[in-house]
Amino acid sequence: MADYWKSQPRKFCEACKCWFADNKSSIDFHEKGKNHQANVQRRIREVAKKGQKIWKAQQKYENVMDKINEAALHAYSKDVQSSGTAADKMQLIEEETKLKERRAQKFEEQALRESRNIKTWFEAVTAEGQTYYWNSETGASSWEEPASGYIPLSEQQQTAVPEESTNTEEMVGPQPRGNPYGEWKLVEQKEPRKIDLQLPSKNEVEQVTIVLPKDEPKAKFTEKVVDSLSLPSDGDTTFKKRKFVGSRSRNVRQRTDSD
Repeated sequence: MADYWKSQPRKFCEACKCWFADNKSSIDFHEKGKNHQANVQRRIREVAKKGQKIWKAQQKYENVMDKINEAALHAYSKDVQSSGTAADKMQLIEEETKLKERRAQKFEEQALRESRNIKTWFEAVTAEGQTYYWNSETGASSWEEPASGYIPLSEQQQTAVPEESTNTEEMVGPQPRGNPYGEWKLVEQKEPRKIDLQLPSKNEVEQVTIVLPKDEPKAKFTEKVVDSLSLPSDGDTTFKKRKFVGSRSRNVRQRTDSD
């Protein structure tokens, strides 16, 4: 097992566009700052204005489509009355019925909105998890609950179309306090998996081990004592005369009978 050093985690604030240490004390210090609260207020106003613009654009689009459908149905009814078959008349009746249902539904929505005009405030949550309230008509936002009432998130989620969430996060307990020097974790060393390359097997050659004798023969040296290295002084010095074959030297060529 080996140890390695891990740097301190950091958190990014979407409202302030800055990074800071991801621990409880640093988060509380940043969120209580005046700069952060001002940026959150500005972000809430932007989100509220954007939502109001989208809602108005949707209402305008629906009104235009209703007018187009009414004009097309009116022209189609004239054609059917002048020269139309029974099938055309049946289709005209179906289209008129759909248009009436659409008008009734729109009237009910308008009446419901007028009855709930005192609750134009909606509950919302920022990216940091803080709850705020915004007005759909004026675009104003507030951290405190409005006295006239508001529409909670649970009711908004019931009326909204459910969407499948792709990112799931698990939160287990509170965020632990970060270490200013980082954290140490133990790394478990795993043996690498052996890969079979399917190579041909090799015939191993048997190695012969030569065993040397432990007791090697040792050379013995003896000492010989000489009495004297000088010649005896009382004798005469003589030289041995060299003998030659014949009367001449061996290197001299001798005369033969053929010469």
